Amino acid sequence: MLDKRSTGSHGKYSSTKVSDLSMHKICMICAKLSLVLLLVFSLSACSLTTTRASKSSTKHAGKSYVINGKRYYILSSADGFKEKGHASWYGEPFHGRKTASGEVYDMNKISAAHKTLPLHTWVEVKNLDNNKTLVMRVNDRGPFIDGRIIDLSRAAAEEIGMLKSGVARVNIKAITGDKARQLAAQENQVNAQVAKKQGTAKKVASVSAPAPAAGGGGYYGVQVSTTTDPDQAHKLLTILKKEFSKVNLDTKYLNGSPQFSVYVDGLKSQSDADNLKKSLAGRGYSQSKVVSR
Repeated sequence: MLDKRSTGSHGKYSSTKVSDLSMHKICMICAKLSLVLLLVFSLSACSLTTTRASKSSTKHAGKSYVINGKRYYILSSADGFKEKGHASWYGEPFHGRKTASGEVYDMNKISAAHKTLPLHTWVEVKNLDNNKTLVMRVNDRGPFIDGRIIDLSRAAAEEIGMLKSGVARVNIKAITGDKARQLAAQENQVNAQVAKKQGTAKKVASVSAPAPAAGGGGYYGVQVSTTTDPDQAHKLLTILKKEFSKVNLDTKYLNGSPQFSVYVDGLKSQSDADNLKKSLAGRGYSQSKVVSR
């Protein structure tokens, strides 16, 4: 009996011990498996994170810039770009400084600044307050003011009727493809003509024009004539340079077509400008008008 109880008791003890050992091994195996799976998932997550960061860095490499601690990413293409918001304009003290494209900023010529469009993108800007539309090329970066989507040159702002208000609601539409290439070709042709004609005009002026008056640099001028004929504009430029010390020729694009305006600048007061306008009108320049330069 003792043997049976002892045997039975020993048999029961052995069975329980084996069962406990088996459960312990299973738990150990599960724990190891969990660690392996955790390690695999961790490595996968690291790999995924690294890949995303790499793709992001590659996508924007060399195509971003930072202003006031904020990074702006340049669009890889202007195709199909449209935007609606508020436009502003900028003049002094940026006039005469280099733009982001390397060109010298001339506030009296048609141009624009945009934060993310590729430089040299042609855009059509429509003033939603008066429905005036103007085509221009982006050659600078900005505006870096909340709520503004594009900065226009002073001349562009004047053309679409927002010079006095300073800000206007606008629609922007990028011009791409054949139309953009046509606009670029027209601009290059006009610039070549202007450079050639101005070179000739400077030679004529150096021989026959009087010495520049001292103390120039006023803020008023008279727009003597505006024409689509570059030859006519340059002839007038040459004539006026014989009489006035500061005569300029500006080229603007209205709906994609170049327009040439001749100005007499350097007038110190509006009264001087008004008197000159009357004098020019009496000599046949009926288009003359006073402008703030």
